[in-house]
Amino acid sequence: MSILVFTLYRISHLLYMKGIPLLPYLITICLRIFFGCWLPAEAKIGLGSTLGKGALGVVIHEKSIIGEGAIISHNVTLGGSSKKQSGKLPVLGSRVRIGSGAAIIGGVTIGDNVIIAANSVVLDDVESNSIVGGNPARVLKTEIDINEYIN
Repeated sequence: MSILVFTLYRISHLLYMKGIPLLPYLITICLRIFFGCWLPAEAKIGLGSTLGKGALGVVIHEKSIIGEGAIISHNVTLGGSSKKQSGKLPVLGSRVRIGSGAAIIGGVTIGDNVIIAANSVVLDDVESNSIVGGNPARVLKTEIDINEYIN
């Protein structure tokens, strides 16, 4: 299912980049209805990224940036916060693994090779090669080799 979701997203993103206004929005609405996710054409998602469980419950803000090879589990939220400065939204590095139910809120920058535990609420920047977890999320381990945690 994730392949179909990303194929539709890539088509809508390509149309959006070419300046076609209505069709990308309709594809986003279809993704919402048929797959239960909000994956707008305006979001920038790197190649090789995957969404778990067919993207069920995934909500990604339209201005979020996701690096290559990210693994995003179900029920993950990447969004803004009215308490932070406007225009500040999550930026994820490459090879980031986000556990189910996690929320990354506001102008947060996540480095490369980071693992975010399930149900974590990330409100602050995270350095590369780290594991974070909790509510609010805190660094649990640094200088990790992500290959030991991800197949």
